[in-house]
Amino acid sequence: KLQFLYFIVTHYNMSIPILATAALAGTTFLNSGTVRSTDKFGLVTVNSIYNEDYSYEGVFGGNGGWTRGGLPYLYKMEGNNQTSVPPSGMRSSVPLGGLAAGGIELRGDGRIGDWGIALNNGPQAFQNAGKFEDNNWMMGVAVKDVAVAVRTNPPQGVDAADAISQMTYRGAFPVSQLSLEDLRLNASGAAVMNAYSHFEMNKPSDSSLPVINFEYLFPAAAASEKKSLFMNIPESLFRKPGVSVSVDGATAILKGGVNDTAGEIAVMVLVDGKPSTVAPTWIQSSSVATNWGQFKDLKGVLPSKQESGVGQVGVAVSVPNGQNVTLVFGYFFPDRHWGSENIGQFYASIWGSAKEVVTQSASNIASGKTNSAITAWNRLCTDNSMPTWLRDALTQTGGGLGKTSMFLKDGRYRQYESHSCAQMEPPHIHFYRALLYSSVFPTLEEQTVDMYASTLPADGDVQELFGCGCGGCGGHSYNLDTPMGGPRGDDTSLFLIDNYMNYKWHGKSLSGNWDAIIRAVAWVTGNAQLYGLPHDLRNTFDEHGIVGNTNSYSAFVFLTGMAATKEMALLMKNDTMHALADAALTRGVAQLESQLWTGSYYRSFWCANGNTDPNALQGDSTYGYLWSVLLDLDLGIDAAKVKSHIEHERMWNLNDYGIMFASNRTYSYDCKGKGPLRAGFSDIDTWTMMAMDHASVGIRVGADIGESMGVAQNMIDSYRLLNNDQW
Repeated sequence: KLQFLYFIVTHYNMSIPILATAALAGTTFLNSGTVRSTDKFGLVTVNSIYNEDYSYEGVFGGNGGWTRGGLPYLYKMEGNNQTSVPPSGMRSSVPLGGLAAGGIELRGDGRIGDWGIALNNGPQAFQNAGKFEDNNWMMGVAVKDVAVAVRTNPPQGVDAADAISQMTYRGAFPVSQLSLEDLRLNASGAAVMNAYSHFEMNKPSDSSLPVINFEYLFPAAAASEKKSLFMNIPESLFRKPGVSVSVDGATAILKGGVNDTAGEIAVMVLVDGKPSTVAPTWIQSSSVATNWGQFKDLKGVLPSKQESGVGQVGVAVSVPNGQNVTLVFGYFFPDRHWGSENIGQFYASIWGSAKEVVTQSASNIASGKTNSAITAWNRLCTDNSMPTWLRDALTQTGGGLGKTSMFLKDGRYRQYESHSCAQMEPPHIHFYRALLYSSVFPTLEEQTVDMYASTLPADGDVQELFGCGCGGCGGHSYNLDTPMGGPRGDDTSLFLIDNYMNYKWHGKSLSGNWDAIIRAVAWVTGNAQLYGLPHDLRNTFDEHGIVGNTNSYSAFVFLTGMAATKEMALLMKNDTMHALADAALTRGVAQLESQLWTGSYYRSFWCANGNTDPNALQGDSTYGYLWSVLLDLDLGIDAAKVKSHIEHERMWNLNDYGIMFASNRTYSYDCKGKGPLRAGFSDIDTWTMMAMDHASVGIRVGADIGESMGVAQNMIDSYRLLNNDQW
């Protein structure tokens, strides 16, 4: 089955040709989804855990967060009470906006989801962050005074006949593309709207630019025709209606809000890459229908005045000619609080207003800087011989960096555990994303390990969190960067590996964190004294509780930490530490083999009292081993044994969505004997990163490449194709 899927995706799901654009020529898209004005969508409750709070048409699903429960999930409504998976781009889409500066998602039906420009996206539990939804956002376009809403299902009050006939969505971070397929716009071919942000590898400051560029490219036959663009901006984005509106040259500027939502939105008009000589017009009223009606009645312009109350601001521009018209949407909300402290937004240390933001973006477009940056990322991910599903998935990975992060005004960069948990920078989660940060923004990755070092307690135990737990902390209960949370079986060893990784790959000096490294080594080797491996500690799979006295996952992470310590000790000419780490590694490997090796694979856990489960196999046990290979560290473990383990993992733990947590278990994790088997989570829960680790380890120890890659594809395609929800 897996080989068949691999063949089909690799050979038949081919790249969708790019519709050439002035600013983004060369971008490759590897997915698509078409939405029609006749399509109907609705929410259906599904079982879910650890979900990103979901919304549709401005209504939250209302059950985001980590707890188990029903998630209202989007489906396409078919006849006879049947449903189907909606097209790609409807459930989620490419995150747009500045790096860790908040942003939006432009969906396949033309609406905006995941508004987070004022307070940034963040876990629902975090009271000073979180998404905001308003269905009244709408864009529109008119060619020769024929106006069409760039929504297949326009907001309430807008004539349904104005809806665009259909649109095809394509996503390749940081670009969302909508093909505007409606003969009313131009009979000679579809116009294209590209929404994109500035994402530049190794330039986190430049990538923080809080802007989304909405670029309309019209067919050549329409270049000399009059074109008008419309954008309706809900004042609720400022959390308070009644904003002021002004025009400065080619830019419309909105100001309003209170406290952390006090700020500005600017919309600059570019025609063929240059600021428009025609100033934008505007309207302020109580409804998008009023604003859209004026746009149609006045043939593509607006009266530039307030009418019938507040709540919605419409901005429009009408240009006599030009093939490429861009609305540069910039935002500037400089304040953000953590408890009583104004931690601020990093971008506000570079730019001083929304007008400066859009001016910077216009300059980046004119110079080709943004195009070059986007092209470099896109080609890195797509211009290679990897299968289509993997190239597509790699392209989207950049979108996950900033969506749950904060970039503070003093330059600190911090990231929550996930969309659903407000834990701040837990090491066991951070290191799963460290590989991407180290490759794309290494200075940001170095910040995190330096924070762990600078806040390390005297006993050397790297703590679990640095500001909040998973609950509703909201930044009020604890101070940011204050360590807490207690010991873990993997956190301190991962800290050691992280330091070595930054030295090996980026030449980062070890001396700055050396005192912390010494204390961390003392703590982790001290904990391992009893059984030769970390004992009686939770690890990244924390909801399963403490797994045995020792367990295979923490064991491999510990062994790689000791191997990394040996190398660092040599570099720092510390013979005592080298001897300590060498002895711990040698004993640890021996204990791994005696406690956990079954003869065919490494069992999940070991109990000193004899209540060891003889057959349980835990997914992702060899995660630590993978890092040893990536960093060229010799653990002294037979690769053939790891290969056998991986083959058994694939045999027993593979399901339709990836790798499940554990198989064949009959004994309880707490070493009390047989049953009860249920912990906080279930053994059949699928942890998505297990599939990627499985594939990577399998390839490196000589397992069948097709079968190893098939496991990764299974997981990726469960989002990418099965659910059309890869963002």
